[in-house]
Amino acid sequence: MENFLDIFSLSKKTAVITGGAGILGRDMAFTLGRAGAKVAICDIADTGDLIDDLKEKGIDAKGYYIDVLKKDEIVKCHDKVLSDLKKIDILISAAGGNLKTATTSEETPFFSLPLEGLEKVIALNLYGGAILPA
Repeated sequence: MENFLDIFSLSKKTAVITGGAGILGRDMAFTLGRAGAKVAICDIADTGDLIDDLKEKGIDAKGYYIDVLKKDEIVKCHDKVLSDLKKIDILISAAGGNLKTATTSEETPFFSLPLEGLEKVIALNLYGGAILPA
């Protein structure tokens, strides 16, 4: 019998992770890479150190700039990834986050949060984190 773990292999697959330089995204990148996937780390933050870490562990990885709230930047990133890696098999949307202006506290209950802060967080997590990159 062949190694039963081979059914979980991602060799010959390409994974794109938006927000890939963040805490969750980087862990996903390591895991997908260890399963054999080529990994494209797409983030607004610098990906250099993460790409170096992944490569040191034998993971085929490359970093790309993306602003998930700007459709033209998403298209540029998409086109560059396809040009370099030829296909995309997996998309993980790990981009997102929170702002202090959208965070409750004892002094600031939920219904006292400024609408602008909530709108920015919703835009980042819903539109930029899921809808636009997909």
